[in-house]
Amino acid sequence: MIFRILKFLQNLCENHNRALQDFLREQTLENGEISSKSKNFVYLLCIIYKRFLNINCKELIWLGIQIVDTLVEFIQGPCKLNQIQIVKDKGLDTARDVLFGLKTR
Repeated sequence: MIFRILKFLQNLCENHNRALQDFLREQTLENGEISSKSKNFVYLLCIIYKRFLNINCKELIWLGIQIVDTLVEFIQGPCKLNQIQIVKDKGLDTARDVLFGLKTR
């Protein structure tokens, strides 16, 4: 089920759907204010990915790949605020650690 949800969100962000990318970072009300119930999905997905890596289950590698693919769509294109968010959330540090075979922090 998680895979399907991530794939759905990834597909919605295809072709640099800026409105959805922004919405995934912060949900705004009709008057333009940020909702008090706003959830930052870029941040949440960075946390999920980091926790996923600590599980270290080779049978679920396909899920880790989908998490990364979804994150890429969240930050791709001219969506600078999401790109800044992933840097703040240390998502790039986690990716670097994976690439160099280091333990995640």
